[in-house]
Amino acid sequence: MYDENLRIVSDWKWYIQAIGLNNESVKYVNLDVTCFDMTGVSSSNSDLEKQERRRVLEELIPANILADYDAQWRNIDQAARINKYSLTRWFFWFVERVIFKIQKHVFNRYTPL
Repeated sequence: MYDENLRIVSDWKWYIQAIGLNNESVKYVNLDVTCFDMTGVSSSNSDLEKQERRRVLEELIPANILADYDAQWRNIDQAARINKYSLTRWFFWFVERVIFKIQKHVFNRYTPL
C-alpha cells in the first residue's frame, strides 16, 4: 500500500488509506521510530507537495466528498494561518469567549423556566 512513486506524500497517502479509509486502529507508543531530515525535498518543494497531495485526494476520495473539501479548504488554510502566531491565536480565543459569554447571557435571559 506504500506508494513509492510519490516523492513527498507517500506516508501521508498510506496513513489516509490505512487509518482514514480502512478504519485501522491507532495506538500511541512512546518510541522513536524515525528520524526526519528537515532539509529534504519535502521542506523545499511546496509546489510538488501540493501537486502530490491533490493527486492522492483525487485518487482516494469520492468526487462529491472532494467537492465539499474544495469548498472548505480556504477556511482550513485560514485557521492554520491564525494558529501560526500566538497573538492571533490569543485574539481569536478571546473574541470567541466574549461571544460565548454574550450568547450565554442572552440565551439564559430569554429562556423560560
